[in-house]
Amino acid sequence: MKQAIAEHQKSREGGPEGSVSSSYVRTLLDVVEQRGGCAAALMREVGISDDIRRSPEMRLCAPKAMRLFECAAAATGDADFGLHMGESVRPATFSALGYAGMRCDTLAEALSLIPRFERLVTELGTTELRREGDWVTLAWRPALDATAASRPVQDAIVSGWLSFGRWITGIDGHLREARFAHPAPSDVEEYERIFRCPLRFAAQENALVFHRRFLDQPLLAADQGFHAHQRARAQALLVQLDAQPDFTRRVAALIRQRLVYGAPKLNDIAEAVHVSERTLRRRLQAEGSGFQSLLDTIRHQQALLFLDDPQLTILDIALLLGYSEPTAFTHAFKSWTGASPQHHRQNRQQA
Repeated sequence: MKQAIAEHQKSREGGPEGSVSSSYVRTLLDVVEQRGGCAAALMREVGISDDIRRSPEMRLCAPKAMRLFECAAAATGDADFGLHMGESVRPATFSALGYAGMRCDTLAEALSLIPRFERLVTELGTTELRREGDWVTLAWRPALDATAASRPVQDAIVSGWLSFGRWITGIDGHLREARFAHPAPSDVEEYERIFRCPLRFAAQENALVFHRRFLDQPLLAADQGFHAHQRARAQALLVQLDAQPDFTRRVAALIRQRLVYGAPKLNDIAEAVHVSERTLRRRLQAEGSGFQSLLDTIRHQQALLFLDDPQLTILDIALLLGYSEPTAFTHAFKSWTGASPQHHRQNRQQA
């Protein structure tokens, strides 16, 4: 597990390759089998250990991920494999990005998480959200150049964002245009079926363009596994929340809501409750609390709950708790419990 995190950190800190999450790879392999291919044979061909299907901490280096897409298309005889891969994504496919996105109030909030969480899913490229007048463009560019990502990869990214957006909102939503950097294939019937909008190939970017009104679309949050996790979280926190004085409870709720965007700042919370920073400190102190101690307590509580979810990696949990790096989370967790997150999870699994 530590080695997997170290490998991931290395790829982020200037390594030429980057990597793809095991959750994304598992979805791809599931689609291979759904479409008549043999996932085990495909993994042998590409040189991938079966551990990728068992360990949420493992990641697949970018060159093998690229080859996996191409070989998957060949093994299934499916020229539109990337599109079908994208259609099959669910929250678990996108790791913490999927779970965090689901619990947002609106599509705009969910999309705003992509720059922060995207590397959890894939480091093959970067996604950008642009607003131009009445139109919004969600664009993806390969990490290197237009030739760095094959057609199946490009199709999976664009189709995946559309599928996930439809899934979390419950609406189809009319697109103004779908763009692809690769040339037009001889048969575009599947593109027309999935996107139902004008298509542009050999474009400068892979993108979806839609009206800004969709940004206000509320989300359904209908994933039962996530709901079960949230119910457990709510039950674990209920007693303490009820025991907190009103002002502390308000501040705690704001901290929880904002952790997914990074560690909340004192001045941001003070502004949200319409008091000065000094008044915020004074009122928390009067109720027997403090801003930093409250933040640490909330992180500790949520960390214990997140660690019980095998679908979340240590890196996932670190980012969900507002840490920019897993090492900072590990250090904090040790200060709370005396053990690392990995050891805590292993002990819980063995109990």
